[in-house]
Amino acid sequence: MPYKPKTLISVVLLCVSAFSGSGVADSGGTVGTSEESADGTLDSHDSVPLLRPTFLTDEGESNGVQQAGFIESLSNGCAPHDHWIVSKEESAKFAGAYQIPDSEVWWKFGGYVKGDLIHDFQPAGTTDRFVPITIPTNADDGQNTLMQAKATRLNLDVRAPSDWGVARGFVEGDFFTADNTFRIRHAYADVGPLIAGQTWTAFTDPDGIPATLDFESPVAFITLRQAQFRWTTPIGENLQWAVSIEDPSTTTDDIVSATIPGNPETPLPDFITHLKYKNETVEWFLAGMLRNVSYRPDGSDSQDRFGWATNAVGILHPTAEDKIIGQVVLGNALGRYRSGSDLRLETATTVDAVHHLGGCLALTHRWSKKLSSTLAHSVAFRQEESTDPPDTHRFASYSAVNLVWEPVDDTTIGIEYLYGTHETRDGAFGDANRIQMSVQYRFP
Repeated sequence: MPYKPKTLISVVLLCVSAFSGSGVADSGGTVGTSEESADGTLDSHDSVPLLRPTFLTDEGESNGVQQAGFIESLSNGCAPHDHWIVSKEESAKFAGAYQIPDSEVWWKFGGYVKGDLIHDFQPAGTTDRFVPITIPTNADDGQNTLMQAKATRLNLDVRAPSDWGVARGFVEGDFFTADNTFRIRHAYADVGPLIAGQTWTAFTDPDGIPATLDFESPVAFITLRQAQFRWTTPIGENLQWAVSIEDPSTTTDDIVSATIPGNPETPLPDFITHLKYKNETVEWFLAGMLRNVSYRPDGSDSQDRFGWATNAVGILHPTAEDKIIGQVVLGNALGRYRSGSDLRLETATTVDAVHHLGGCLALTHRWSKKLSSTLAHSVAFRQEESTDPPDTHRFASYSAVNLVWEPVDDTTIGIEYLYGTHETRDGAFGDANRIQMSVQYRFP
């Protein structure tokens, strides 16, 4: 019999209430960092570390190599509105779920516990994740060791049948804050073609996030999660189109407010659209974004600047053991989407948009059923302007290589080497080497 939506709404509200006691919205990331801002609202990649050697679909079937160890996207059901994974059938039952008695509602508690040991051979700036633009330039020698468990993650997935197919509520959080408090990562409803709530921006492809152990993503990859209304529709069997309006925010270089006292403004939501193609061996993703970034000087009119950006991701599965990822992103609206600045100082009285360019190449290889590796390299550039201060970030690079072992079901152990560089407008240069070991237990 058809499911009455009141039950699902009640369950989703109960889920949100249980999860929202602490923690804040997060997002992720241009040339640079992407983890958390001072107010705790900006999150990083929270990557897809610790690969499982095989890719698990919602049905639990092996489907070749995928970054599933930290179940960041499809294997955990975190990727919203995946028409190739979530079936729109009469029953809402999904792998590992439990049924609420006398109802058609299915639910599942998930997540994992993850412990990290991180050692820096030189000052790296940020100790709990690898953020190249925080690497000191011309710094003295020094080493640091850190152990942490704040990447540990908890989620609740609730689904029920409806006239629009399977209706879904998903809430997830982790403890990746300065004081290990719980924060919201995802909190959204997915009903038919509509997604409402906080999840990955439509400007990024979660399937393409390289599988690093490091919580931070390669410097060019977009890993923002934010509030949005998104409409998604399939175009044929393997192609889908999405359009989204998303929570806006404008960031500026420090010199802007120091030279022109005032405040950033967000007059309109960010407008994003994308196409995603996916078959057994090839995937591609193409996104475009339009933004209105604005700054209002004290006692003066707002200075509105038009912002645009495009993001292209290609994924190739040449064999059952390999996955190759390539990405290019560019535009003058990328600032806060990778924790950079949207606006810079143009003259003593005006601002202008900041241009960025970045790229990433990654390879995941499965050596055996229990052993896999990922190699990733990423670069990000900020266009140099004559009014930029000498210490303005100009270039950053991020390299990672790891080896991940799954000795028993749901448990992965990995080691990763990371190398990053950072260069500023005045030519100052810094680099850092890091080793990270991680152990993760995924809730069955």
